[in-house]
Amino acid sequence: MKKPTIYATTSMVIPFRYSISDVRRFVMVQERDTGTWNQPGGGLNLSDSDYLHACAREVREETGLTVVPVHFVGVYSFNSLHGNFINNLALATEEIEHGELRALRDSDIADVKPMTLEEIRELHSSGKLRSGRATLDVVEDYIRGIASGSLLSVRSVIHSCRI
Repeated sequence: MKKPTIYATTSMVIPFRYSISDVRRFVMVQERDTGTWNQPGGGLNLSDSDYLHACAREVREETGLTVVPVHFVGVYSFNSLHGNFINNLALATEEIEHGELRALRDSDIADVKPMTLEEIRELHSSGKLRSGRATLDVVEDYIRGIASGSLLSVRSVIHSCRI
């Protein structure tokens, strides 16, 4: 039996509205290999200068968006579908009101779509979230943090965490 691997990953909550009167949505990506959905994100590369760079790079690679992480949402630890242990640093951007969302050619991403919280909950109920409950927890924790004003600045948390 293969020994599990421990991975450090990042994910990005990207609040999205088509217009100011639209309901808040969150950018989600569909993984090509499994068909499951997740926030944009992924593993750190040796070329990444820090977690912030890794997260922004992953978002750009998976969605075509250029974003800046501004909020620290939390660290989420869980077992992956492949039996590995994941430590995921979840960050968030300011809300965006426009932007062309697209899965890039030659990408591991099949689709990019803004979804409501209810749509994400339905994906969880049907087993279609890549990281299961952790994916939903990140979005719900972001919503609670924004509502209460308790989200920390990403710079106050990550300033000394260089890789």
